[in-house]
Order: sequence, then structure tokens, then C-alpha cells
Amino acid sequence: MRSDLTFKEGELKKSQYTEQSLRSEHLNLQANLQRIEALESKVAKEKVDLQNRLEKMEKEIDVFSDINGLKRKMEEKRIQLAGEKDDLELKKQSVTQSLKDITNQINMIKA
Repeated sequence: MRSDLTFKEGELKKSQYTEQSLRSEHLNLQANLQRIEALESKVAKEKVDLQNRLEKMEKEIDVFSDINGLKRKMEEKRIQLAGEKDDLELKKQSVTQSLKDITNQINMIKA
């Protein structure tokens, strides 16, 4: 009877130790799961970012691969800006001449 009790106490201690080990391992696994889920979320976000960058780069490749189109657009812009420059030069000359005329009139009135 005594040896039976000693045996059962030993088995109880083994069971308690096993339970404690399993609880510890369970907590460890839960922590690992949380880290994995966080990494999974981070990887998913990074994947979306990379896909967006890839799409942008592909669009840029389309634009830059059309060199003739780019040259044509740049030439059109250059012509437009040259025309605007000429218009502004004419306005500048007109304003300068008007200013000279007004200055002359003021000087004549003062004299």
C-alpha cells in the first residue's frame, strides 16, 4: 500500500511537471504565432508597396521608351515657350516705351 502511494505521488509529480512544461511551451508558441502574424502583415504591406512601385516603373518604361514622342513634346513646349518669350518681350518694349513717354510728359509739365 505504501509503495502504491509512493508510485502514485511520483506519477502525480511527473504529470504536474508535464503540465507545467506544456503550459510553458503553449505560451512560447503563442508568442511565436504573434510574431509570425506581425511579420505576415508586414510582408503583405511590403508586397503591396512593391507591386505599386512595379506598376509605376512599368508606366515610366512606357513613357521613356517613346523617345520620339518625348522629343516631339519637348519641341512643342520649346516652341510654345519661345512664343511666350517673344510676346513678353513685345509687352516689355511697349511698357518701357510708355514709361518713357509718361516720363517725358511729366518732365515737360515740370519745365
